[in-house]
Amino acid sequence: MKIKLLIITAALLIASPSFADVTSMKASFGAGGYKKNTGKVVVKVSASGTDLGADSVQIQYASTQRGPWKNVSNRTRLLSDTGYASFSFANKKSYGCFRVITARNGNDLADVVSNKICEK
Repeated sequence: MKIKLLIITAALLIASPSFADVTSMKASFGAGGYKKNTGKVVVKVSASGTDLGADSVQIQYASTQRGPWKNVSNRTRLLSDTGYASFSFANKKSYGCFRVITARNGNDLADVVSNKICEK
């Protein structure tokens, strides 16, 4: 019985999906980026690491670079195989600075956080 359990456990470990290993991210404005802009803001992110297409990222905002950081939305974006993603959303006066973090993916690695970008 123990041997069967060991074989089943080994098979599950081998069959489990691989997790992405994002090592760094860089955020930049694709459009908007000005506090007076009440229209659309586009934030682009480029990530480096391995198996990037298997990881998702989430955008956060704060009124200053120090935080506190809150999610712009509960929705995440899947990184492309080459490590790119973009977020497009309506600008609000409460926004000011943005950063992108890796979304929860079950691999027990610490979240990777991008640089902070602030509206002018």
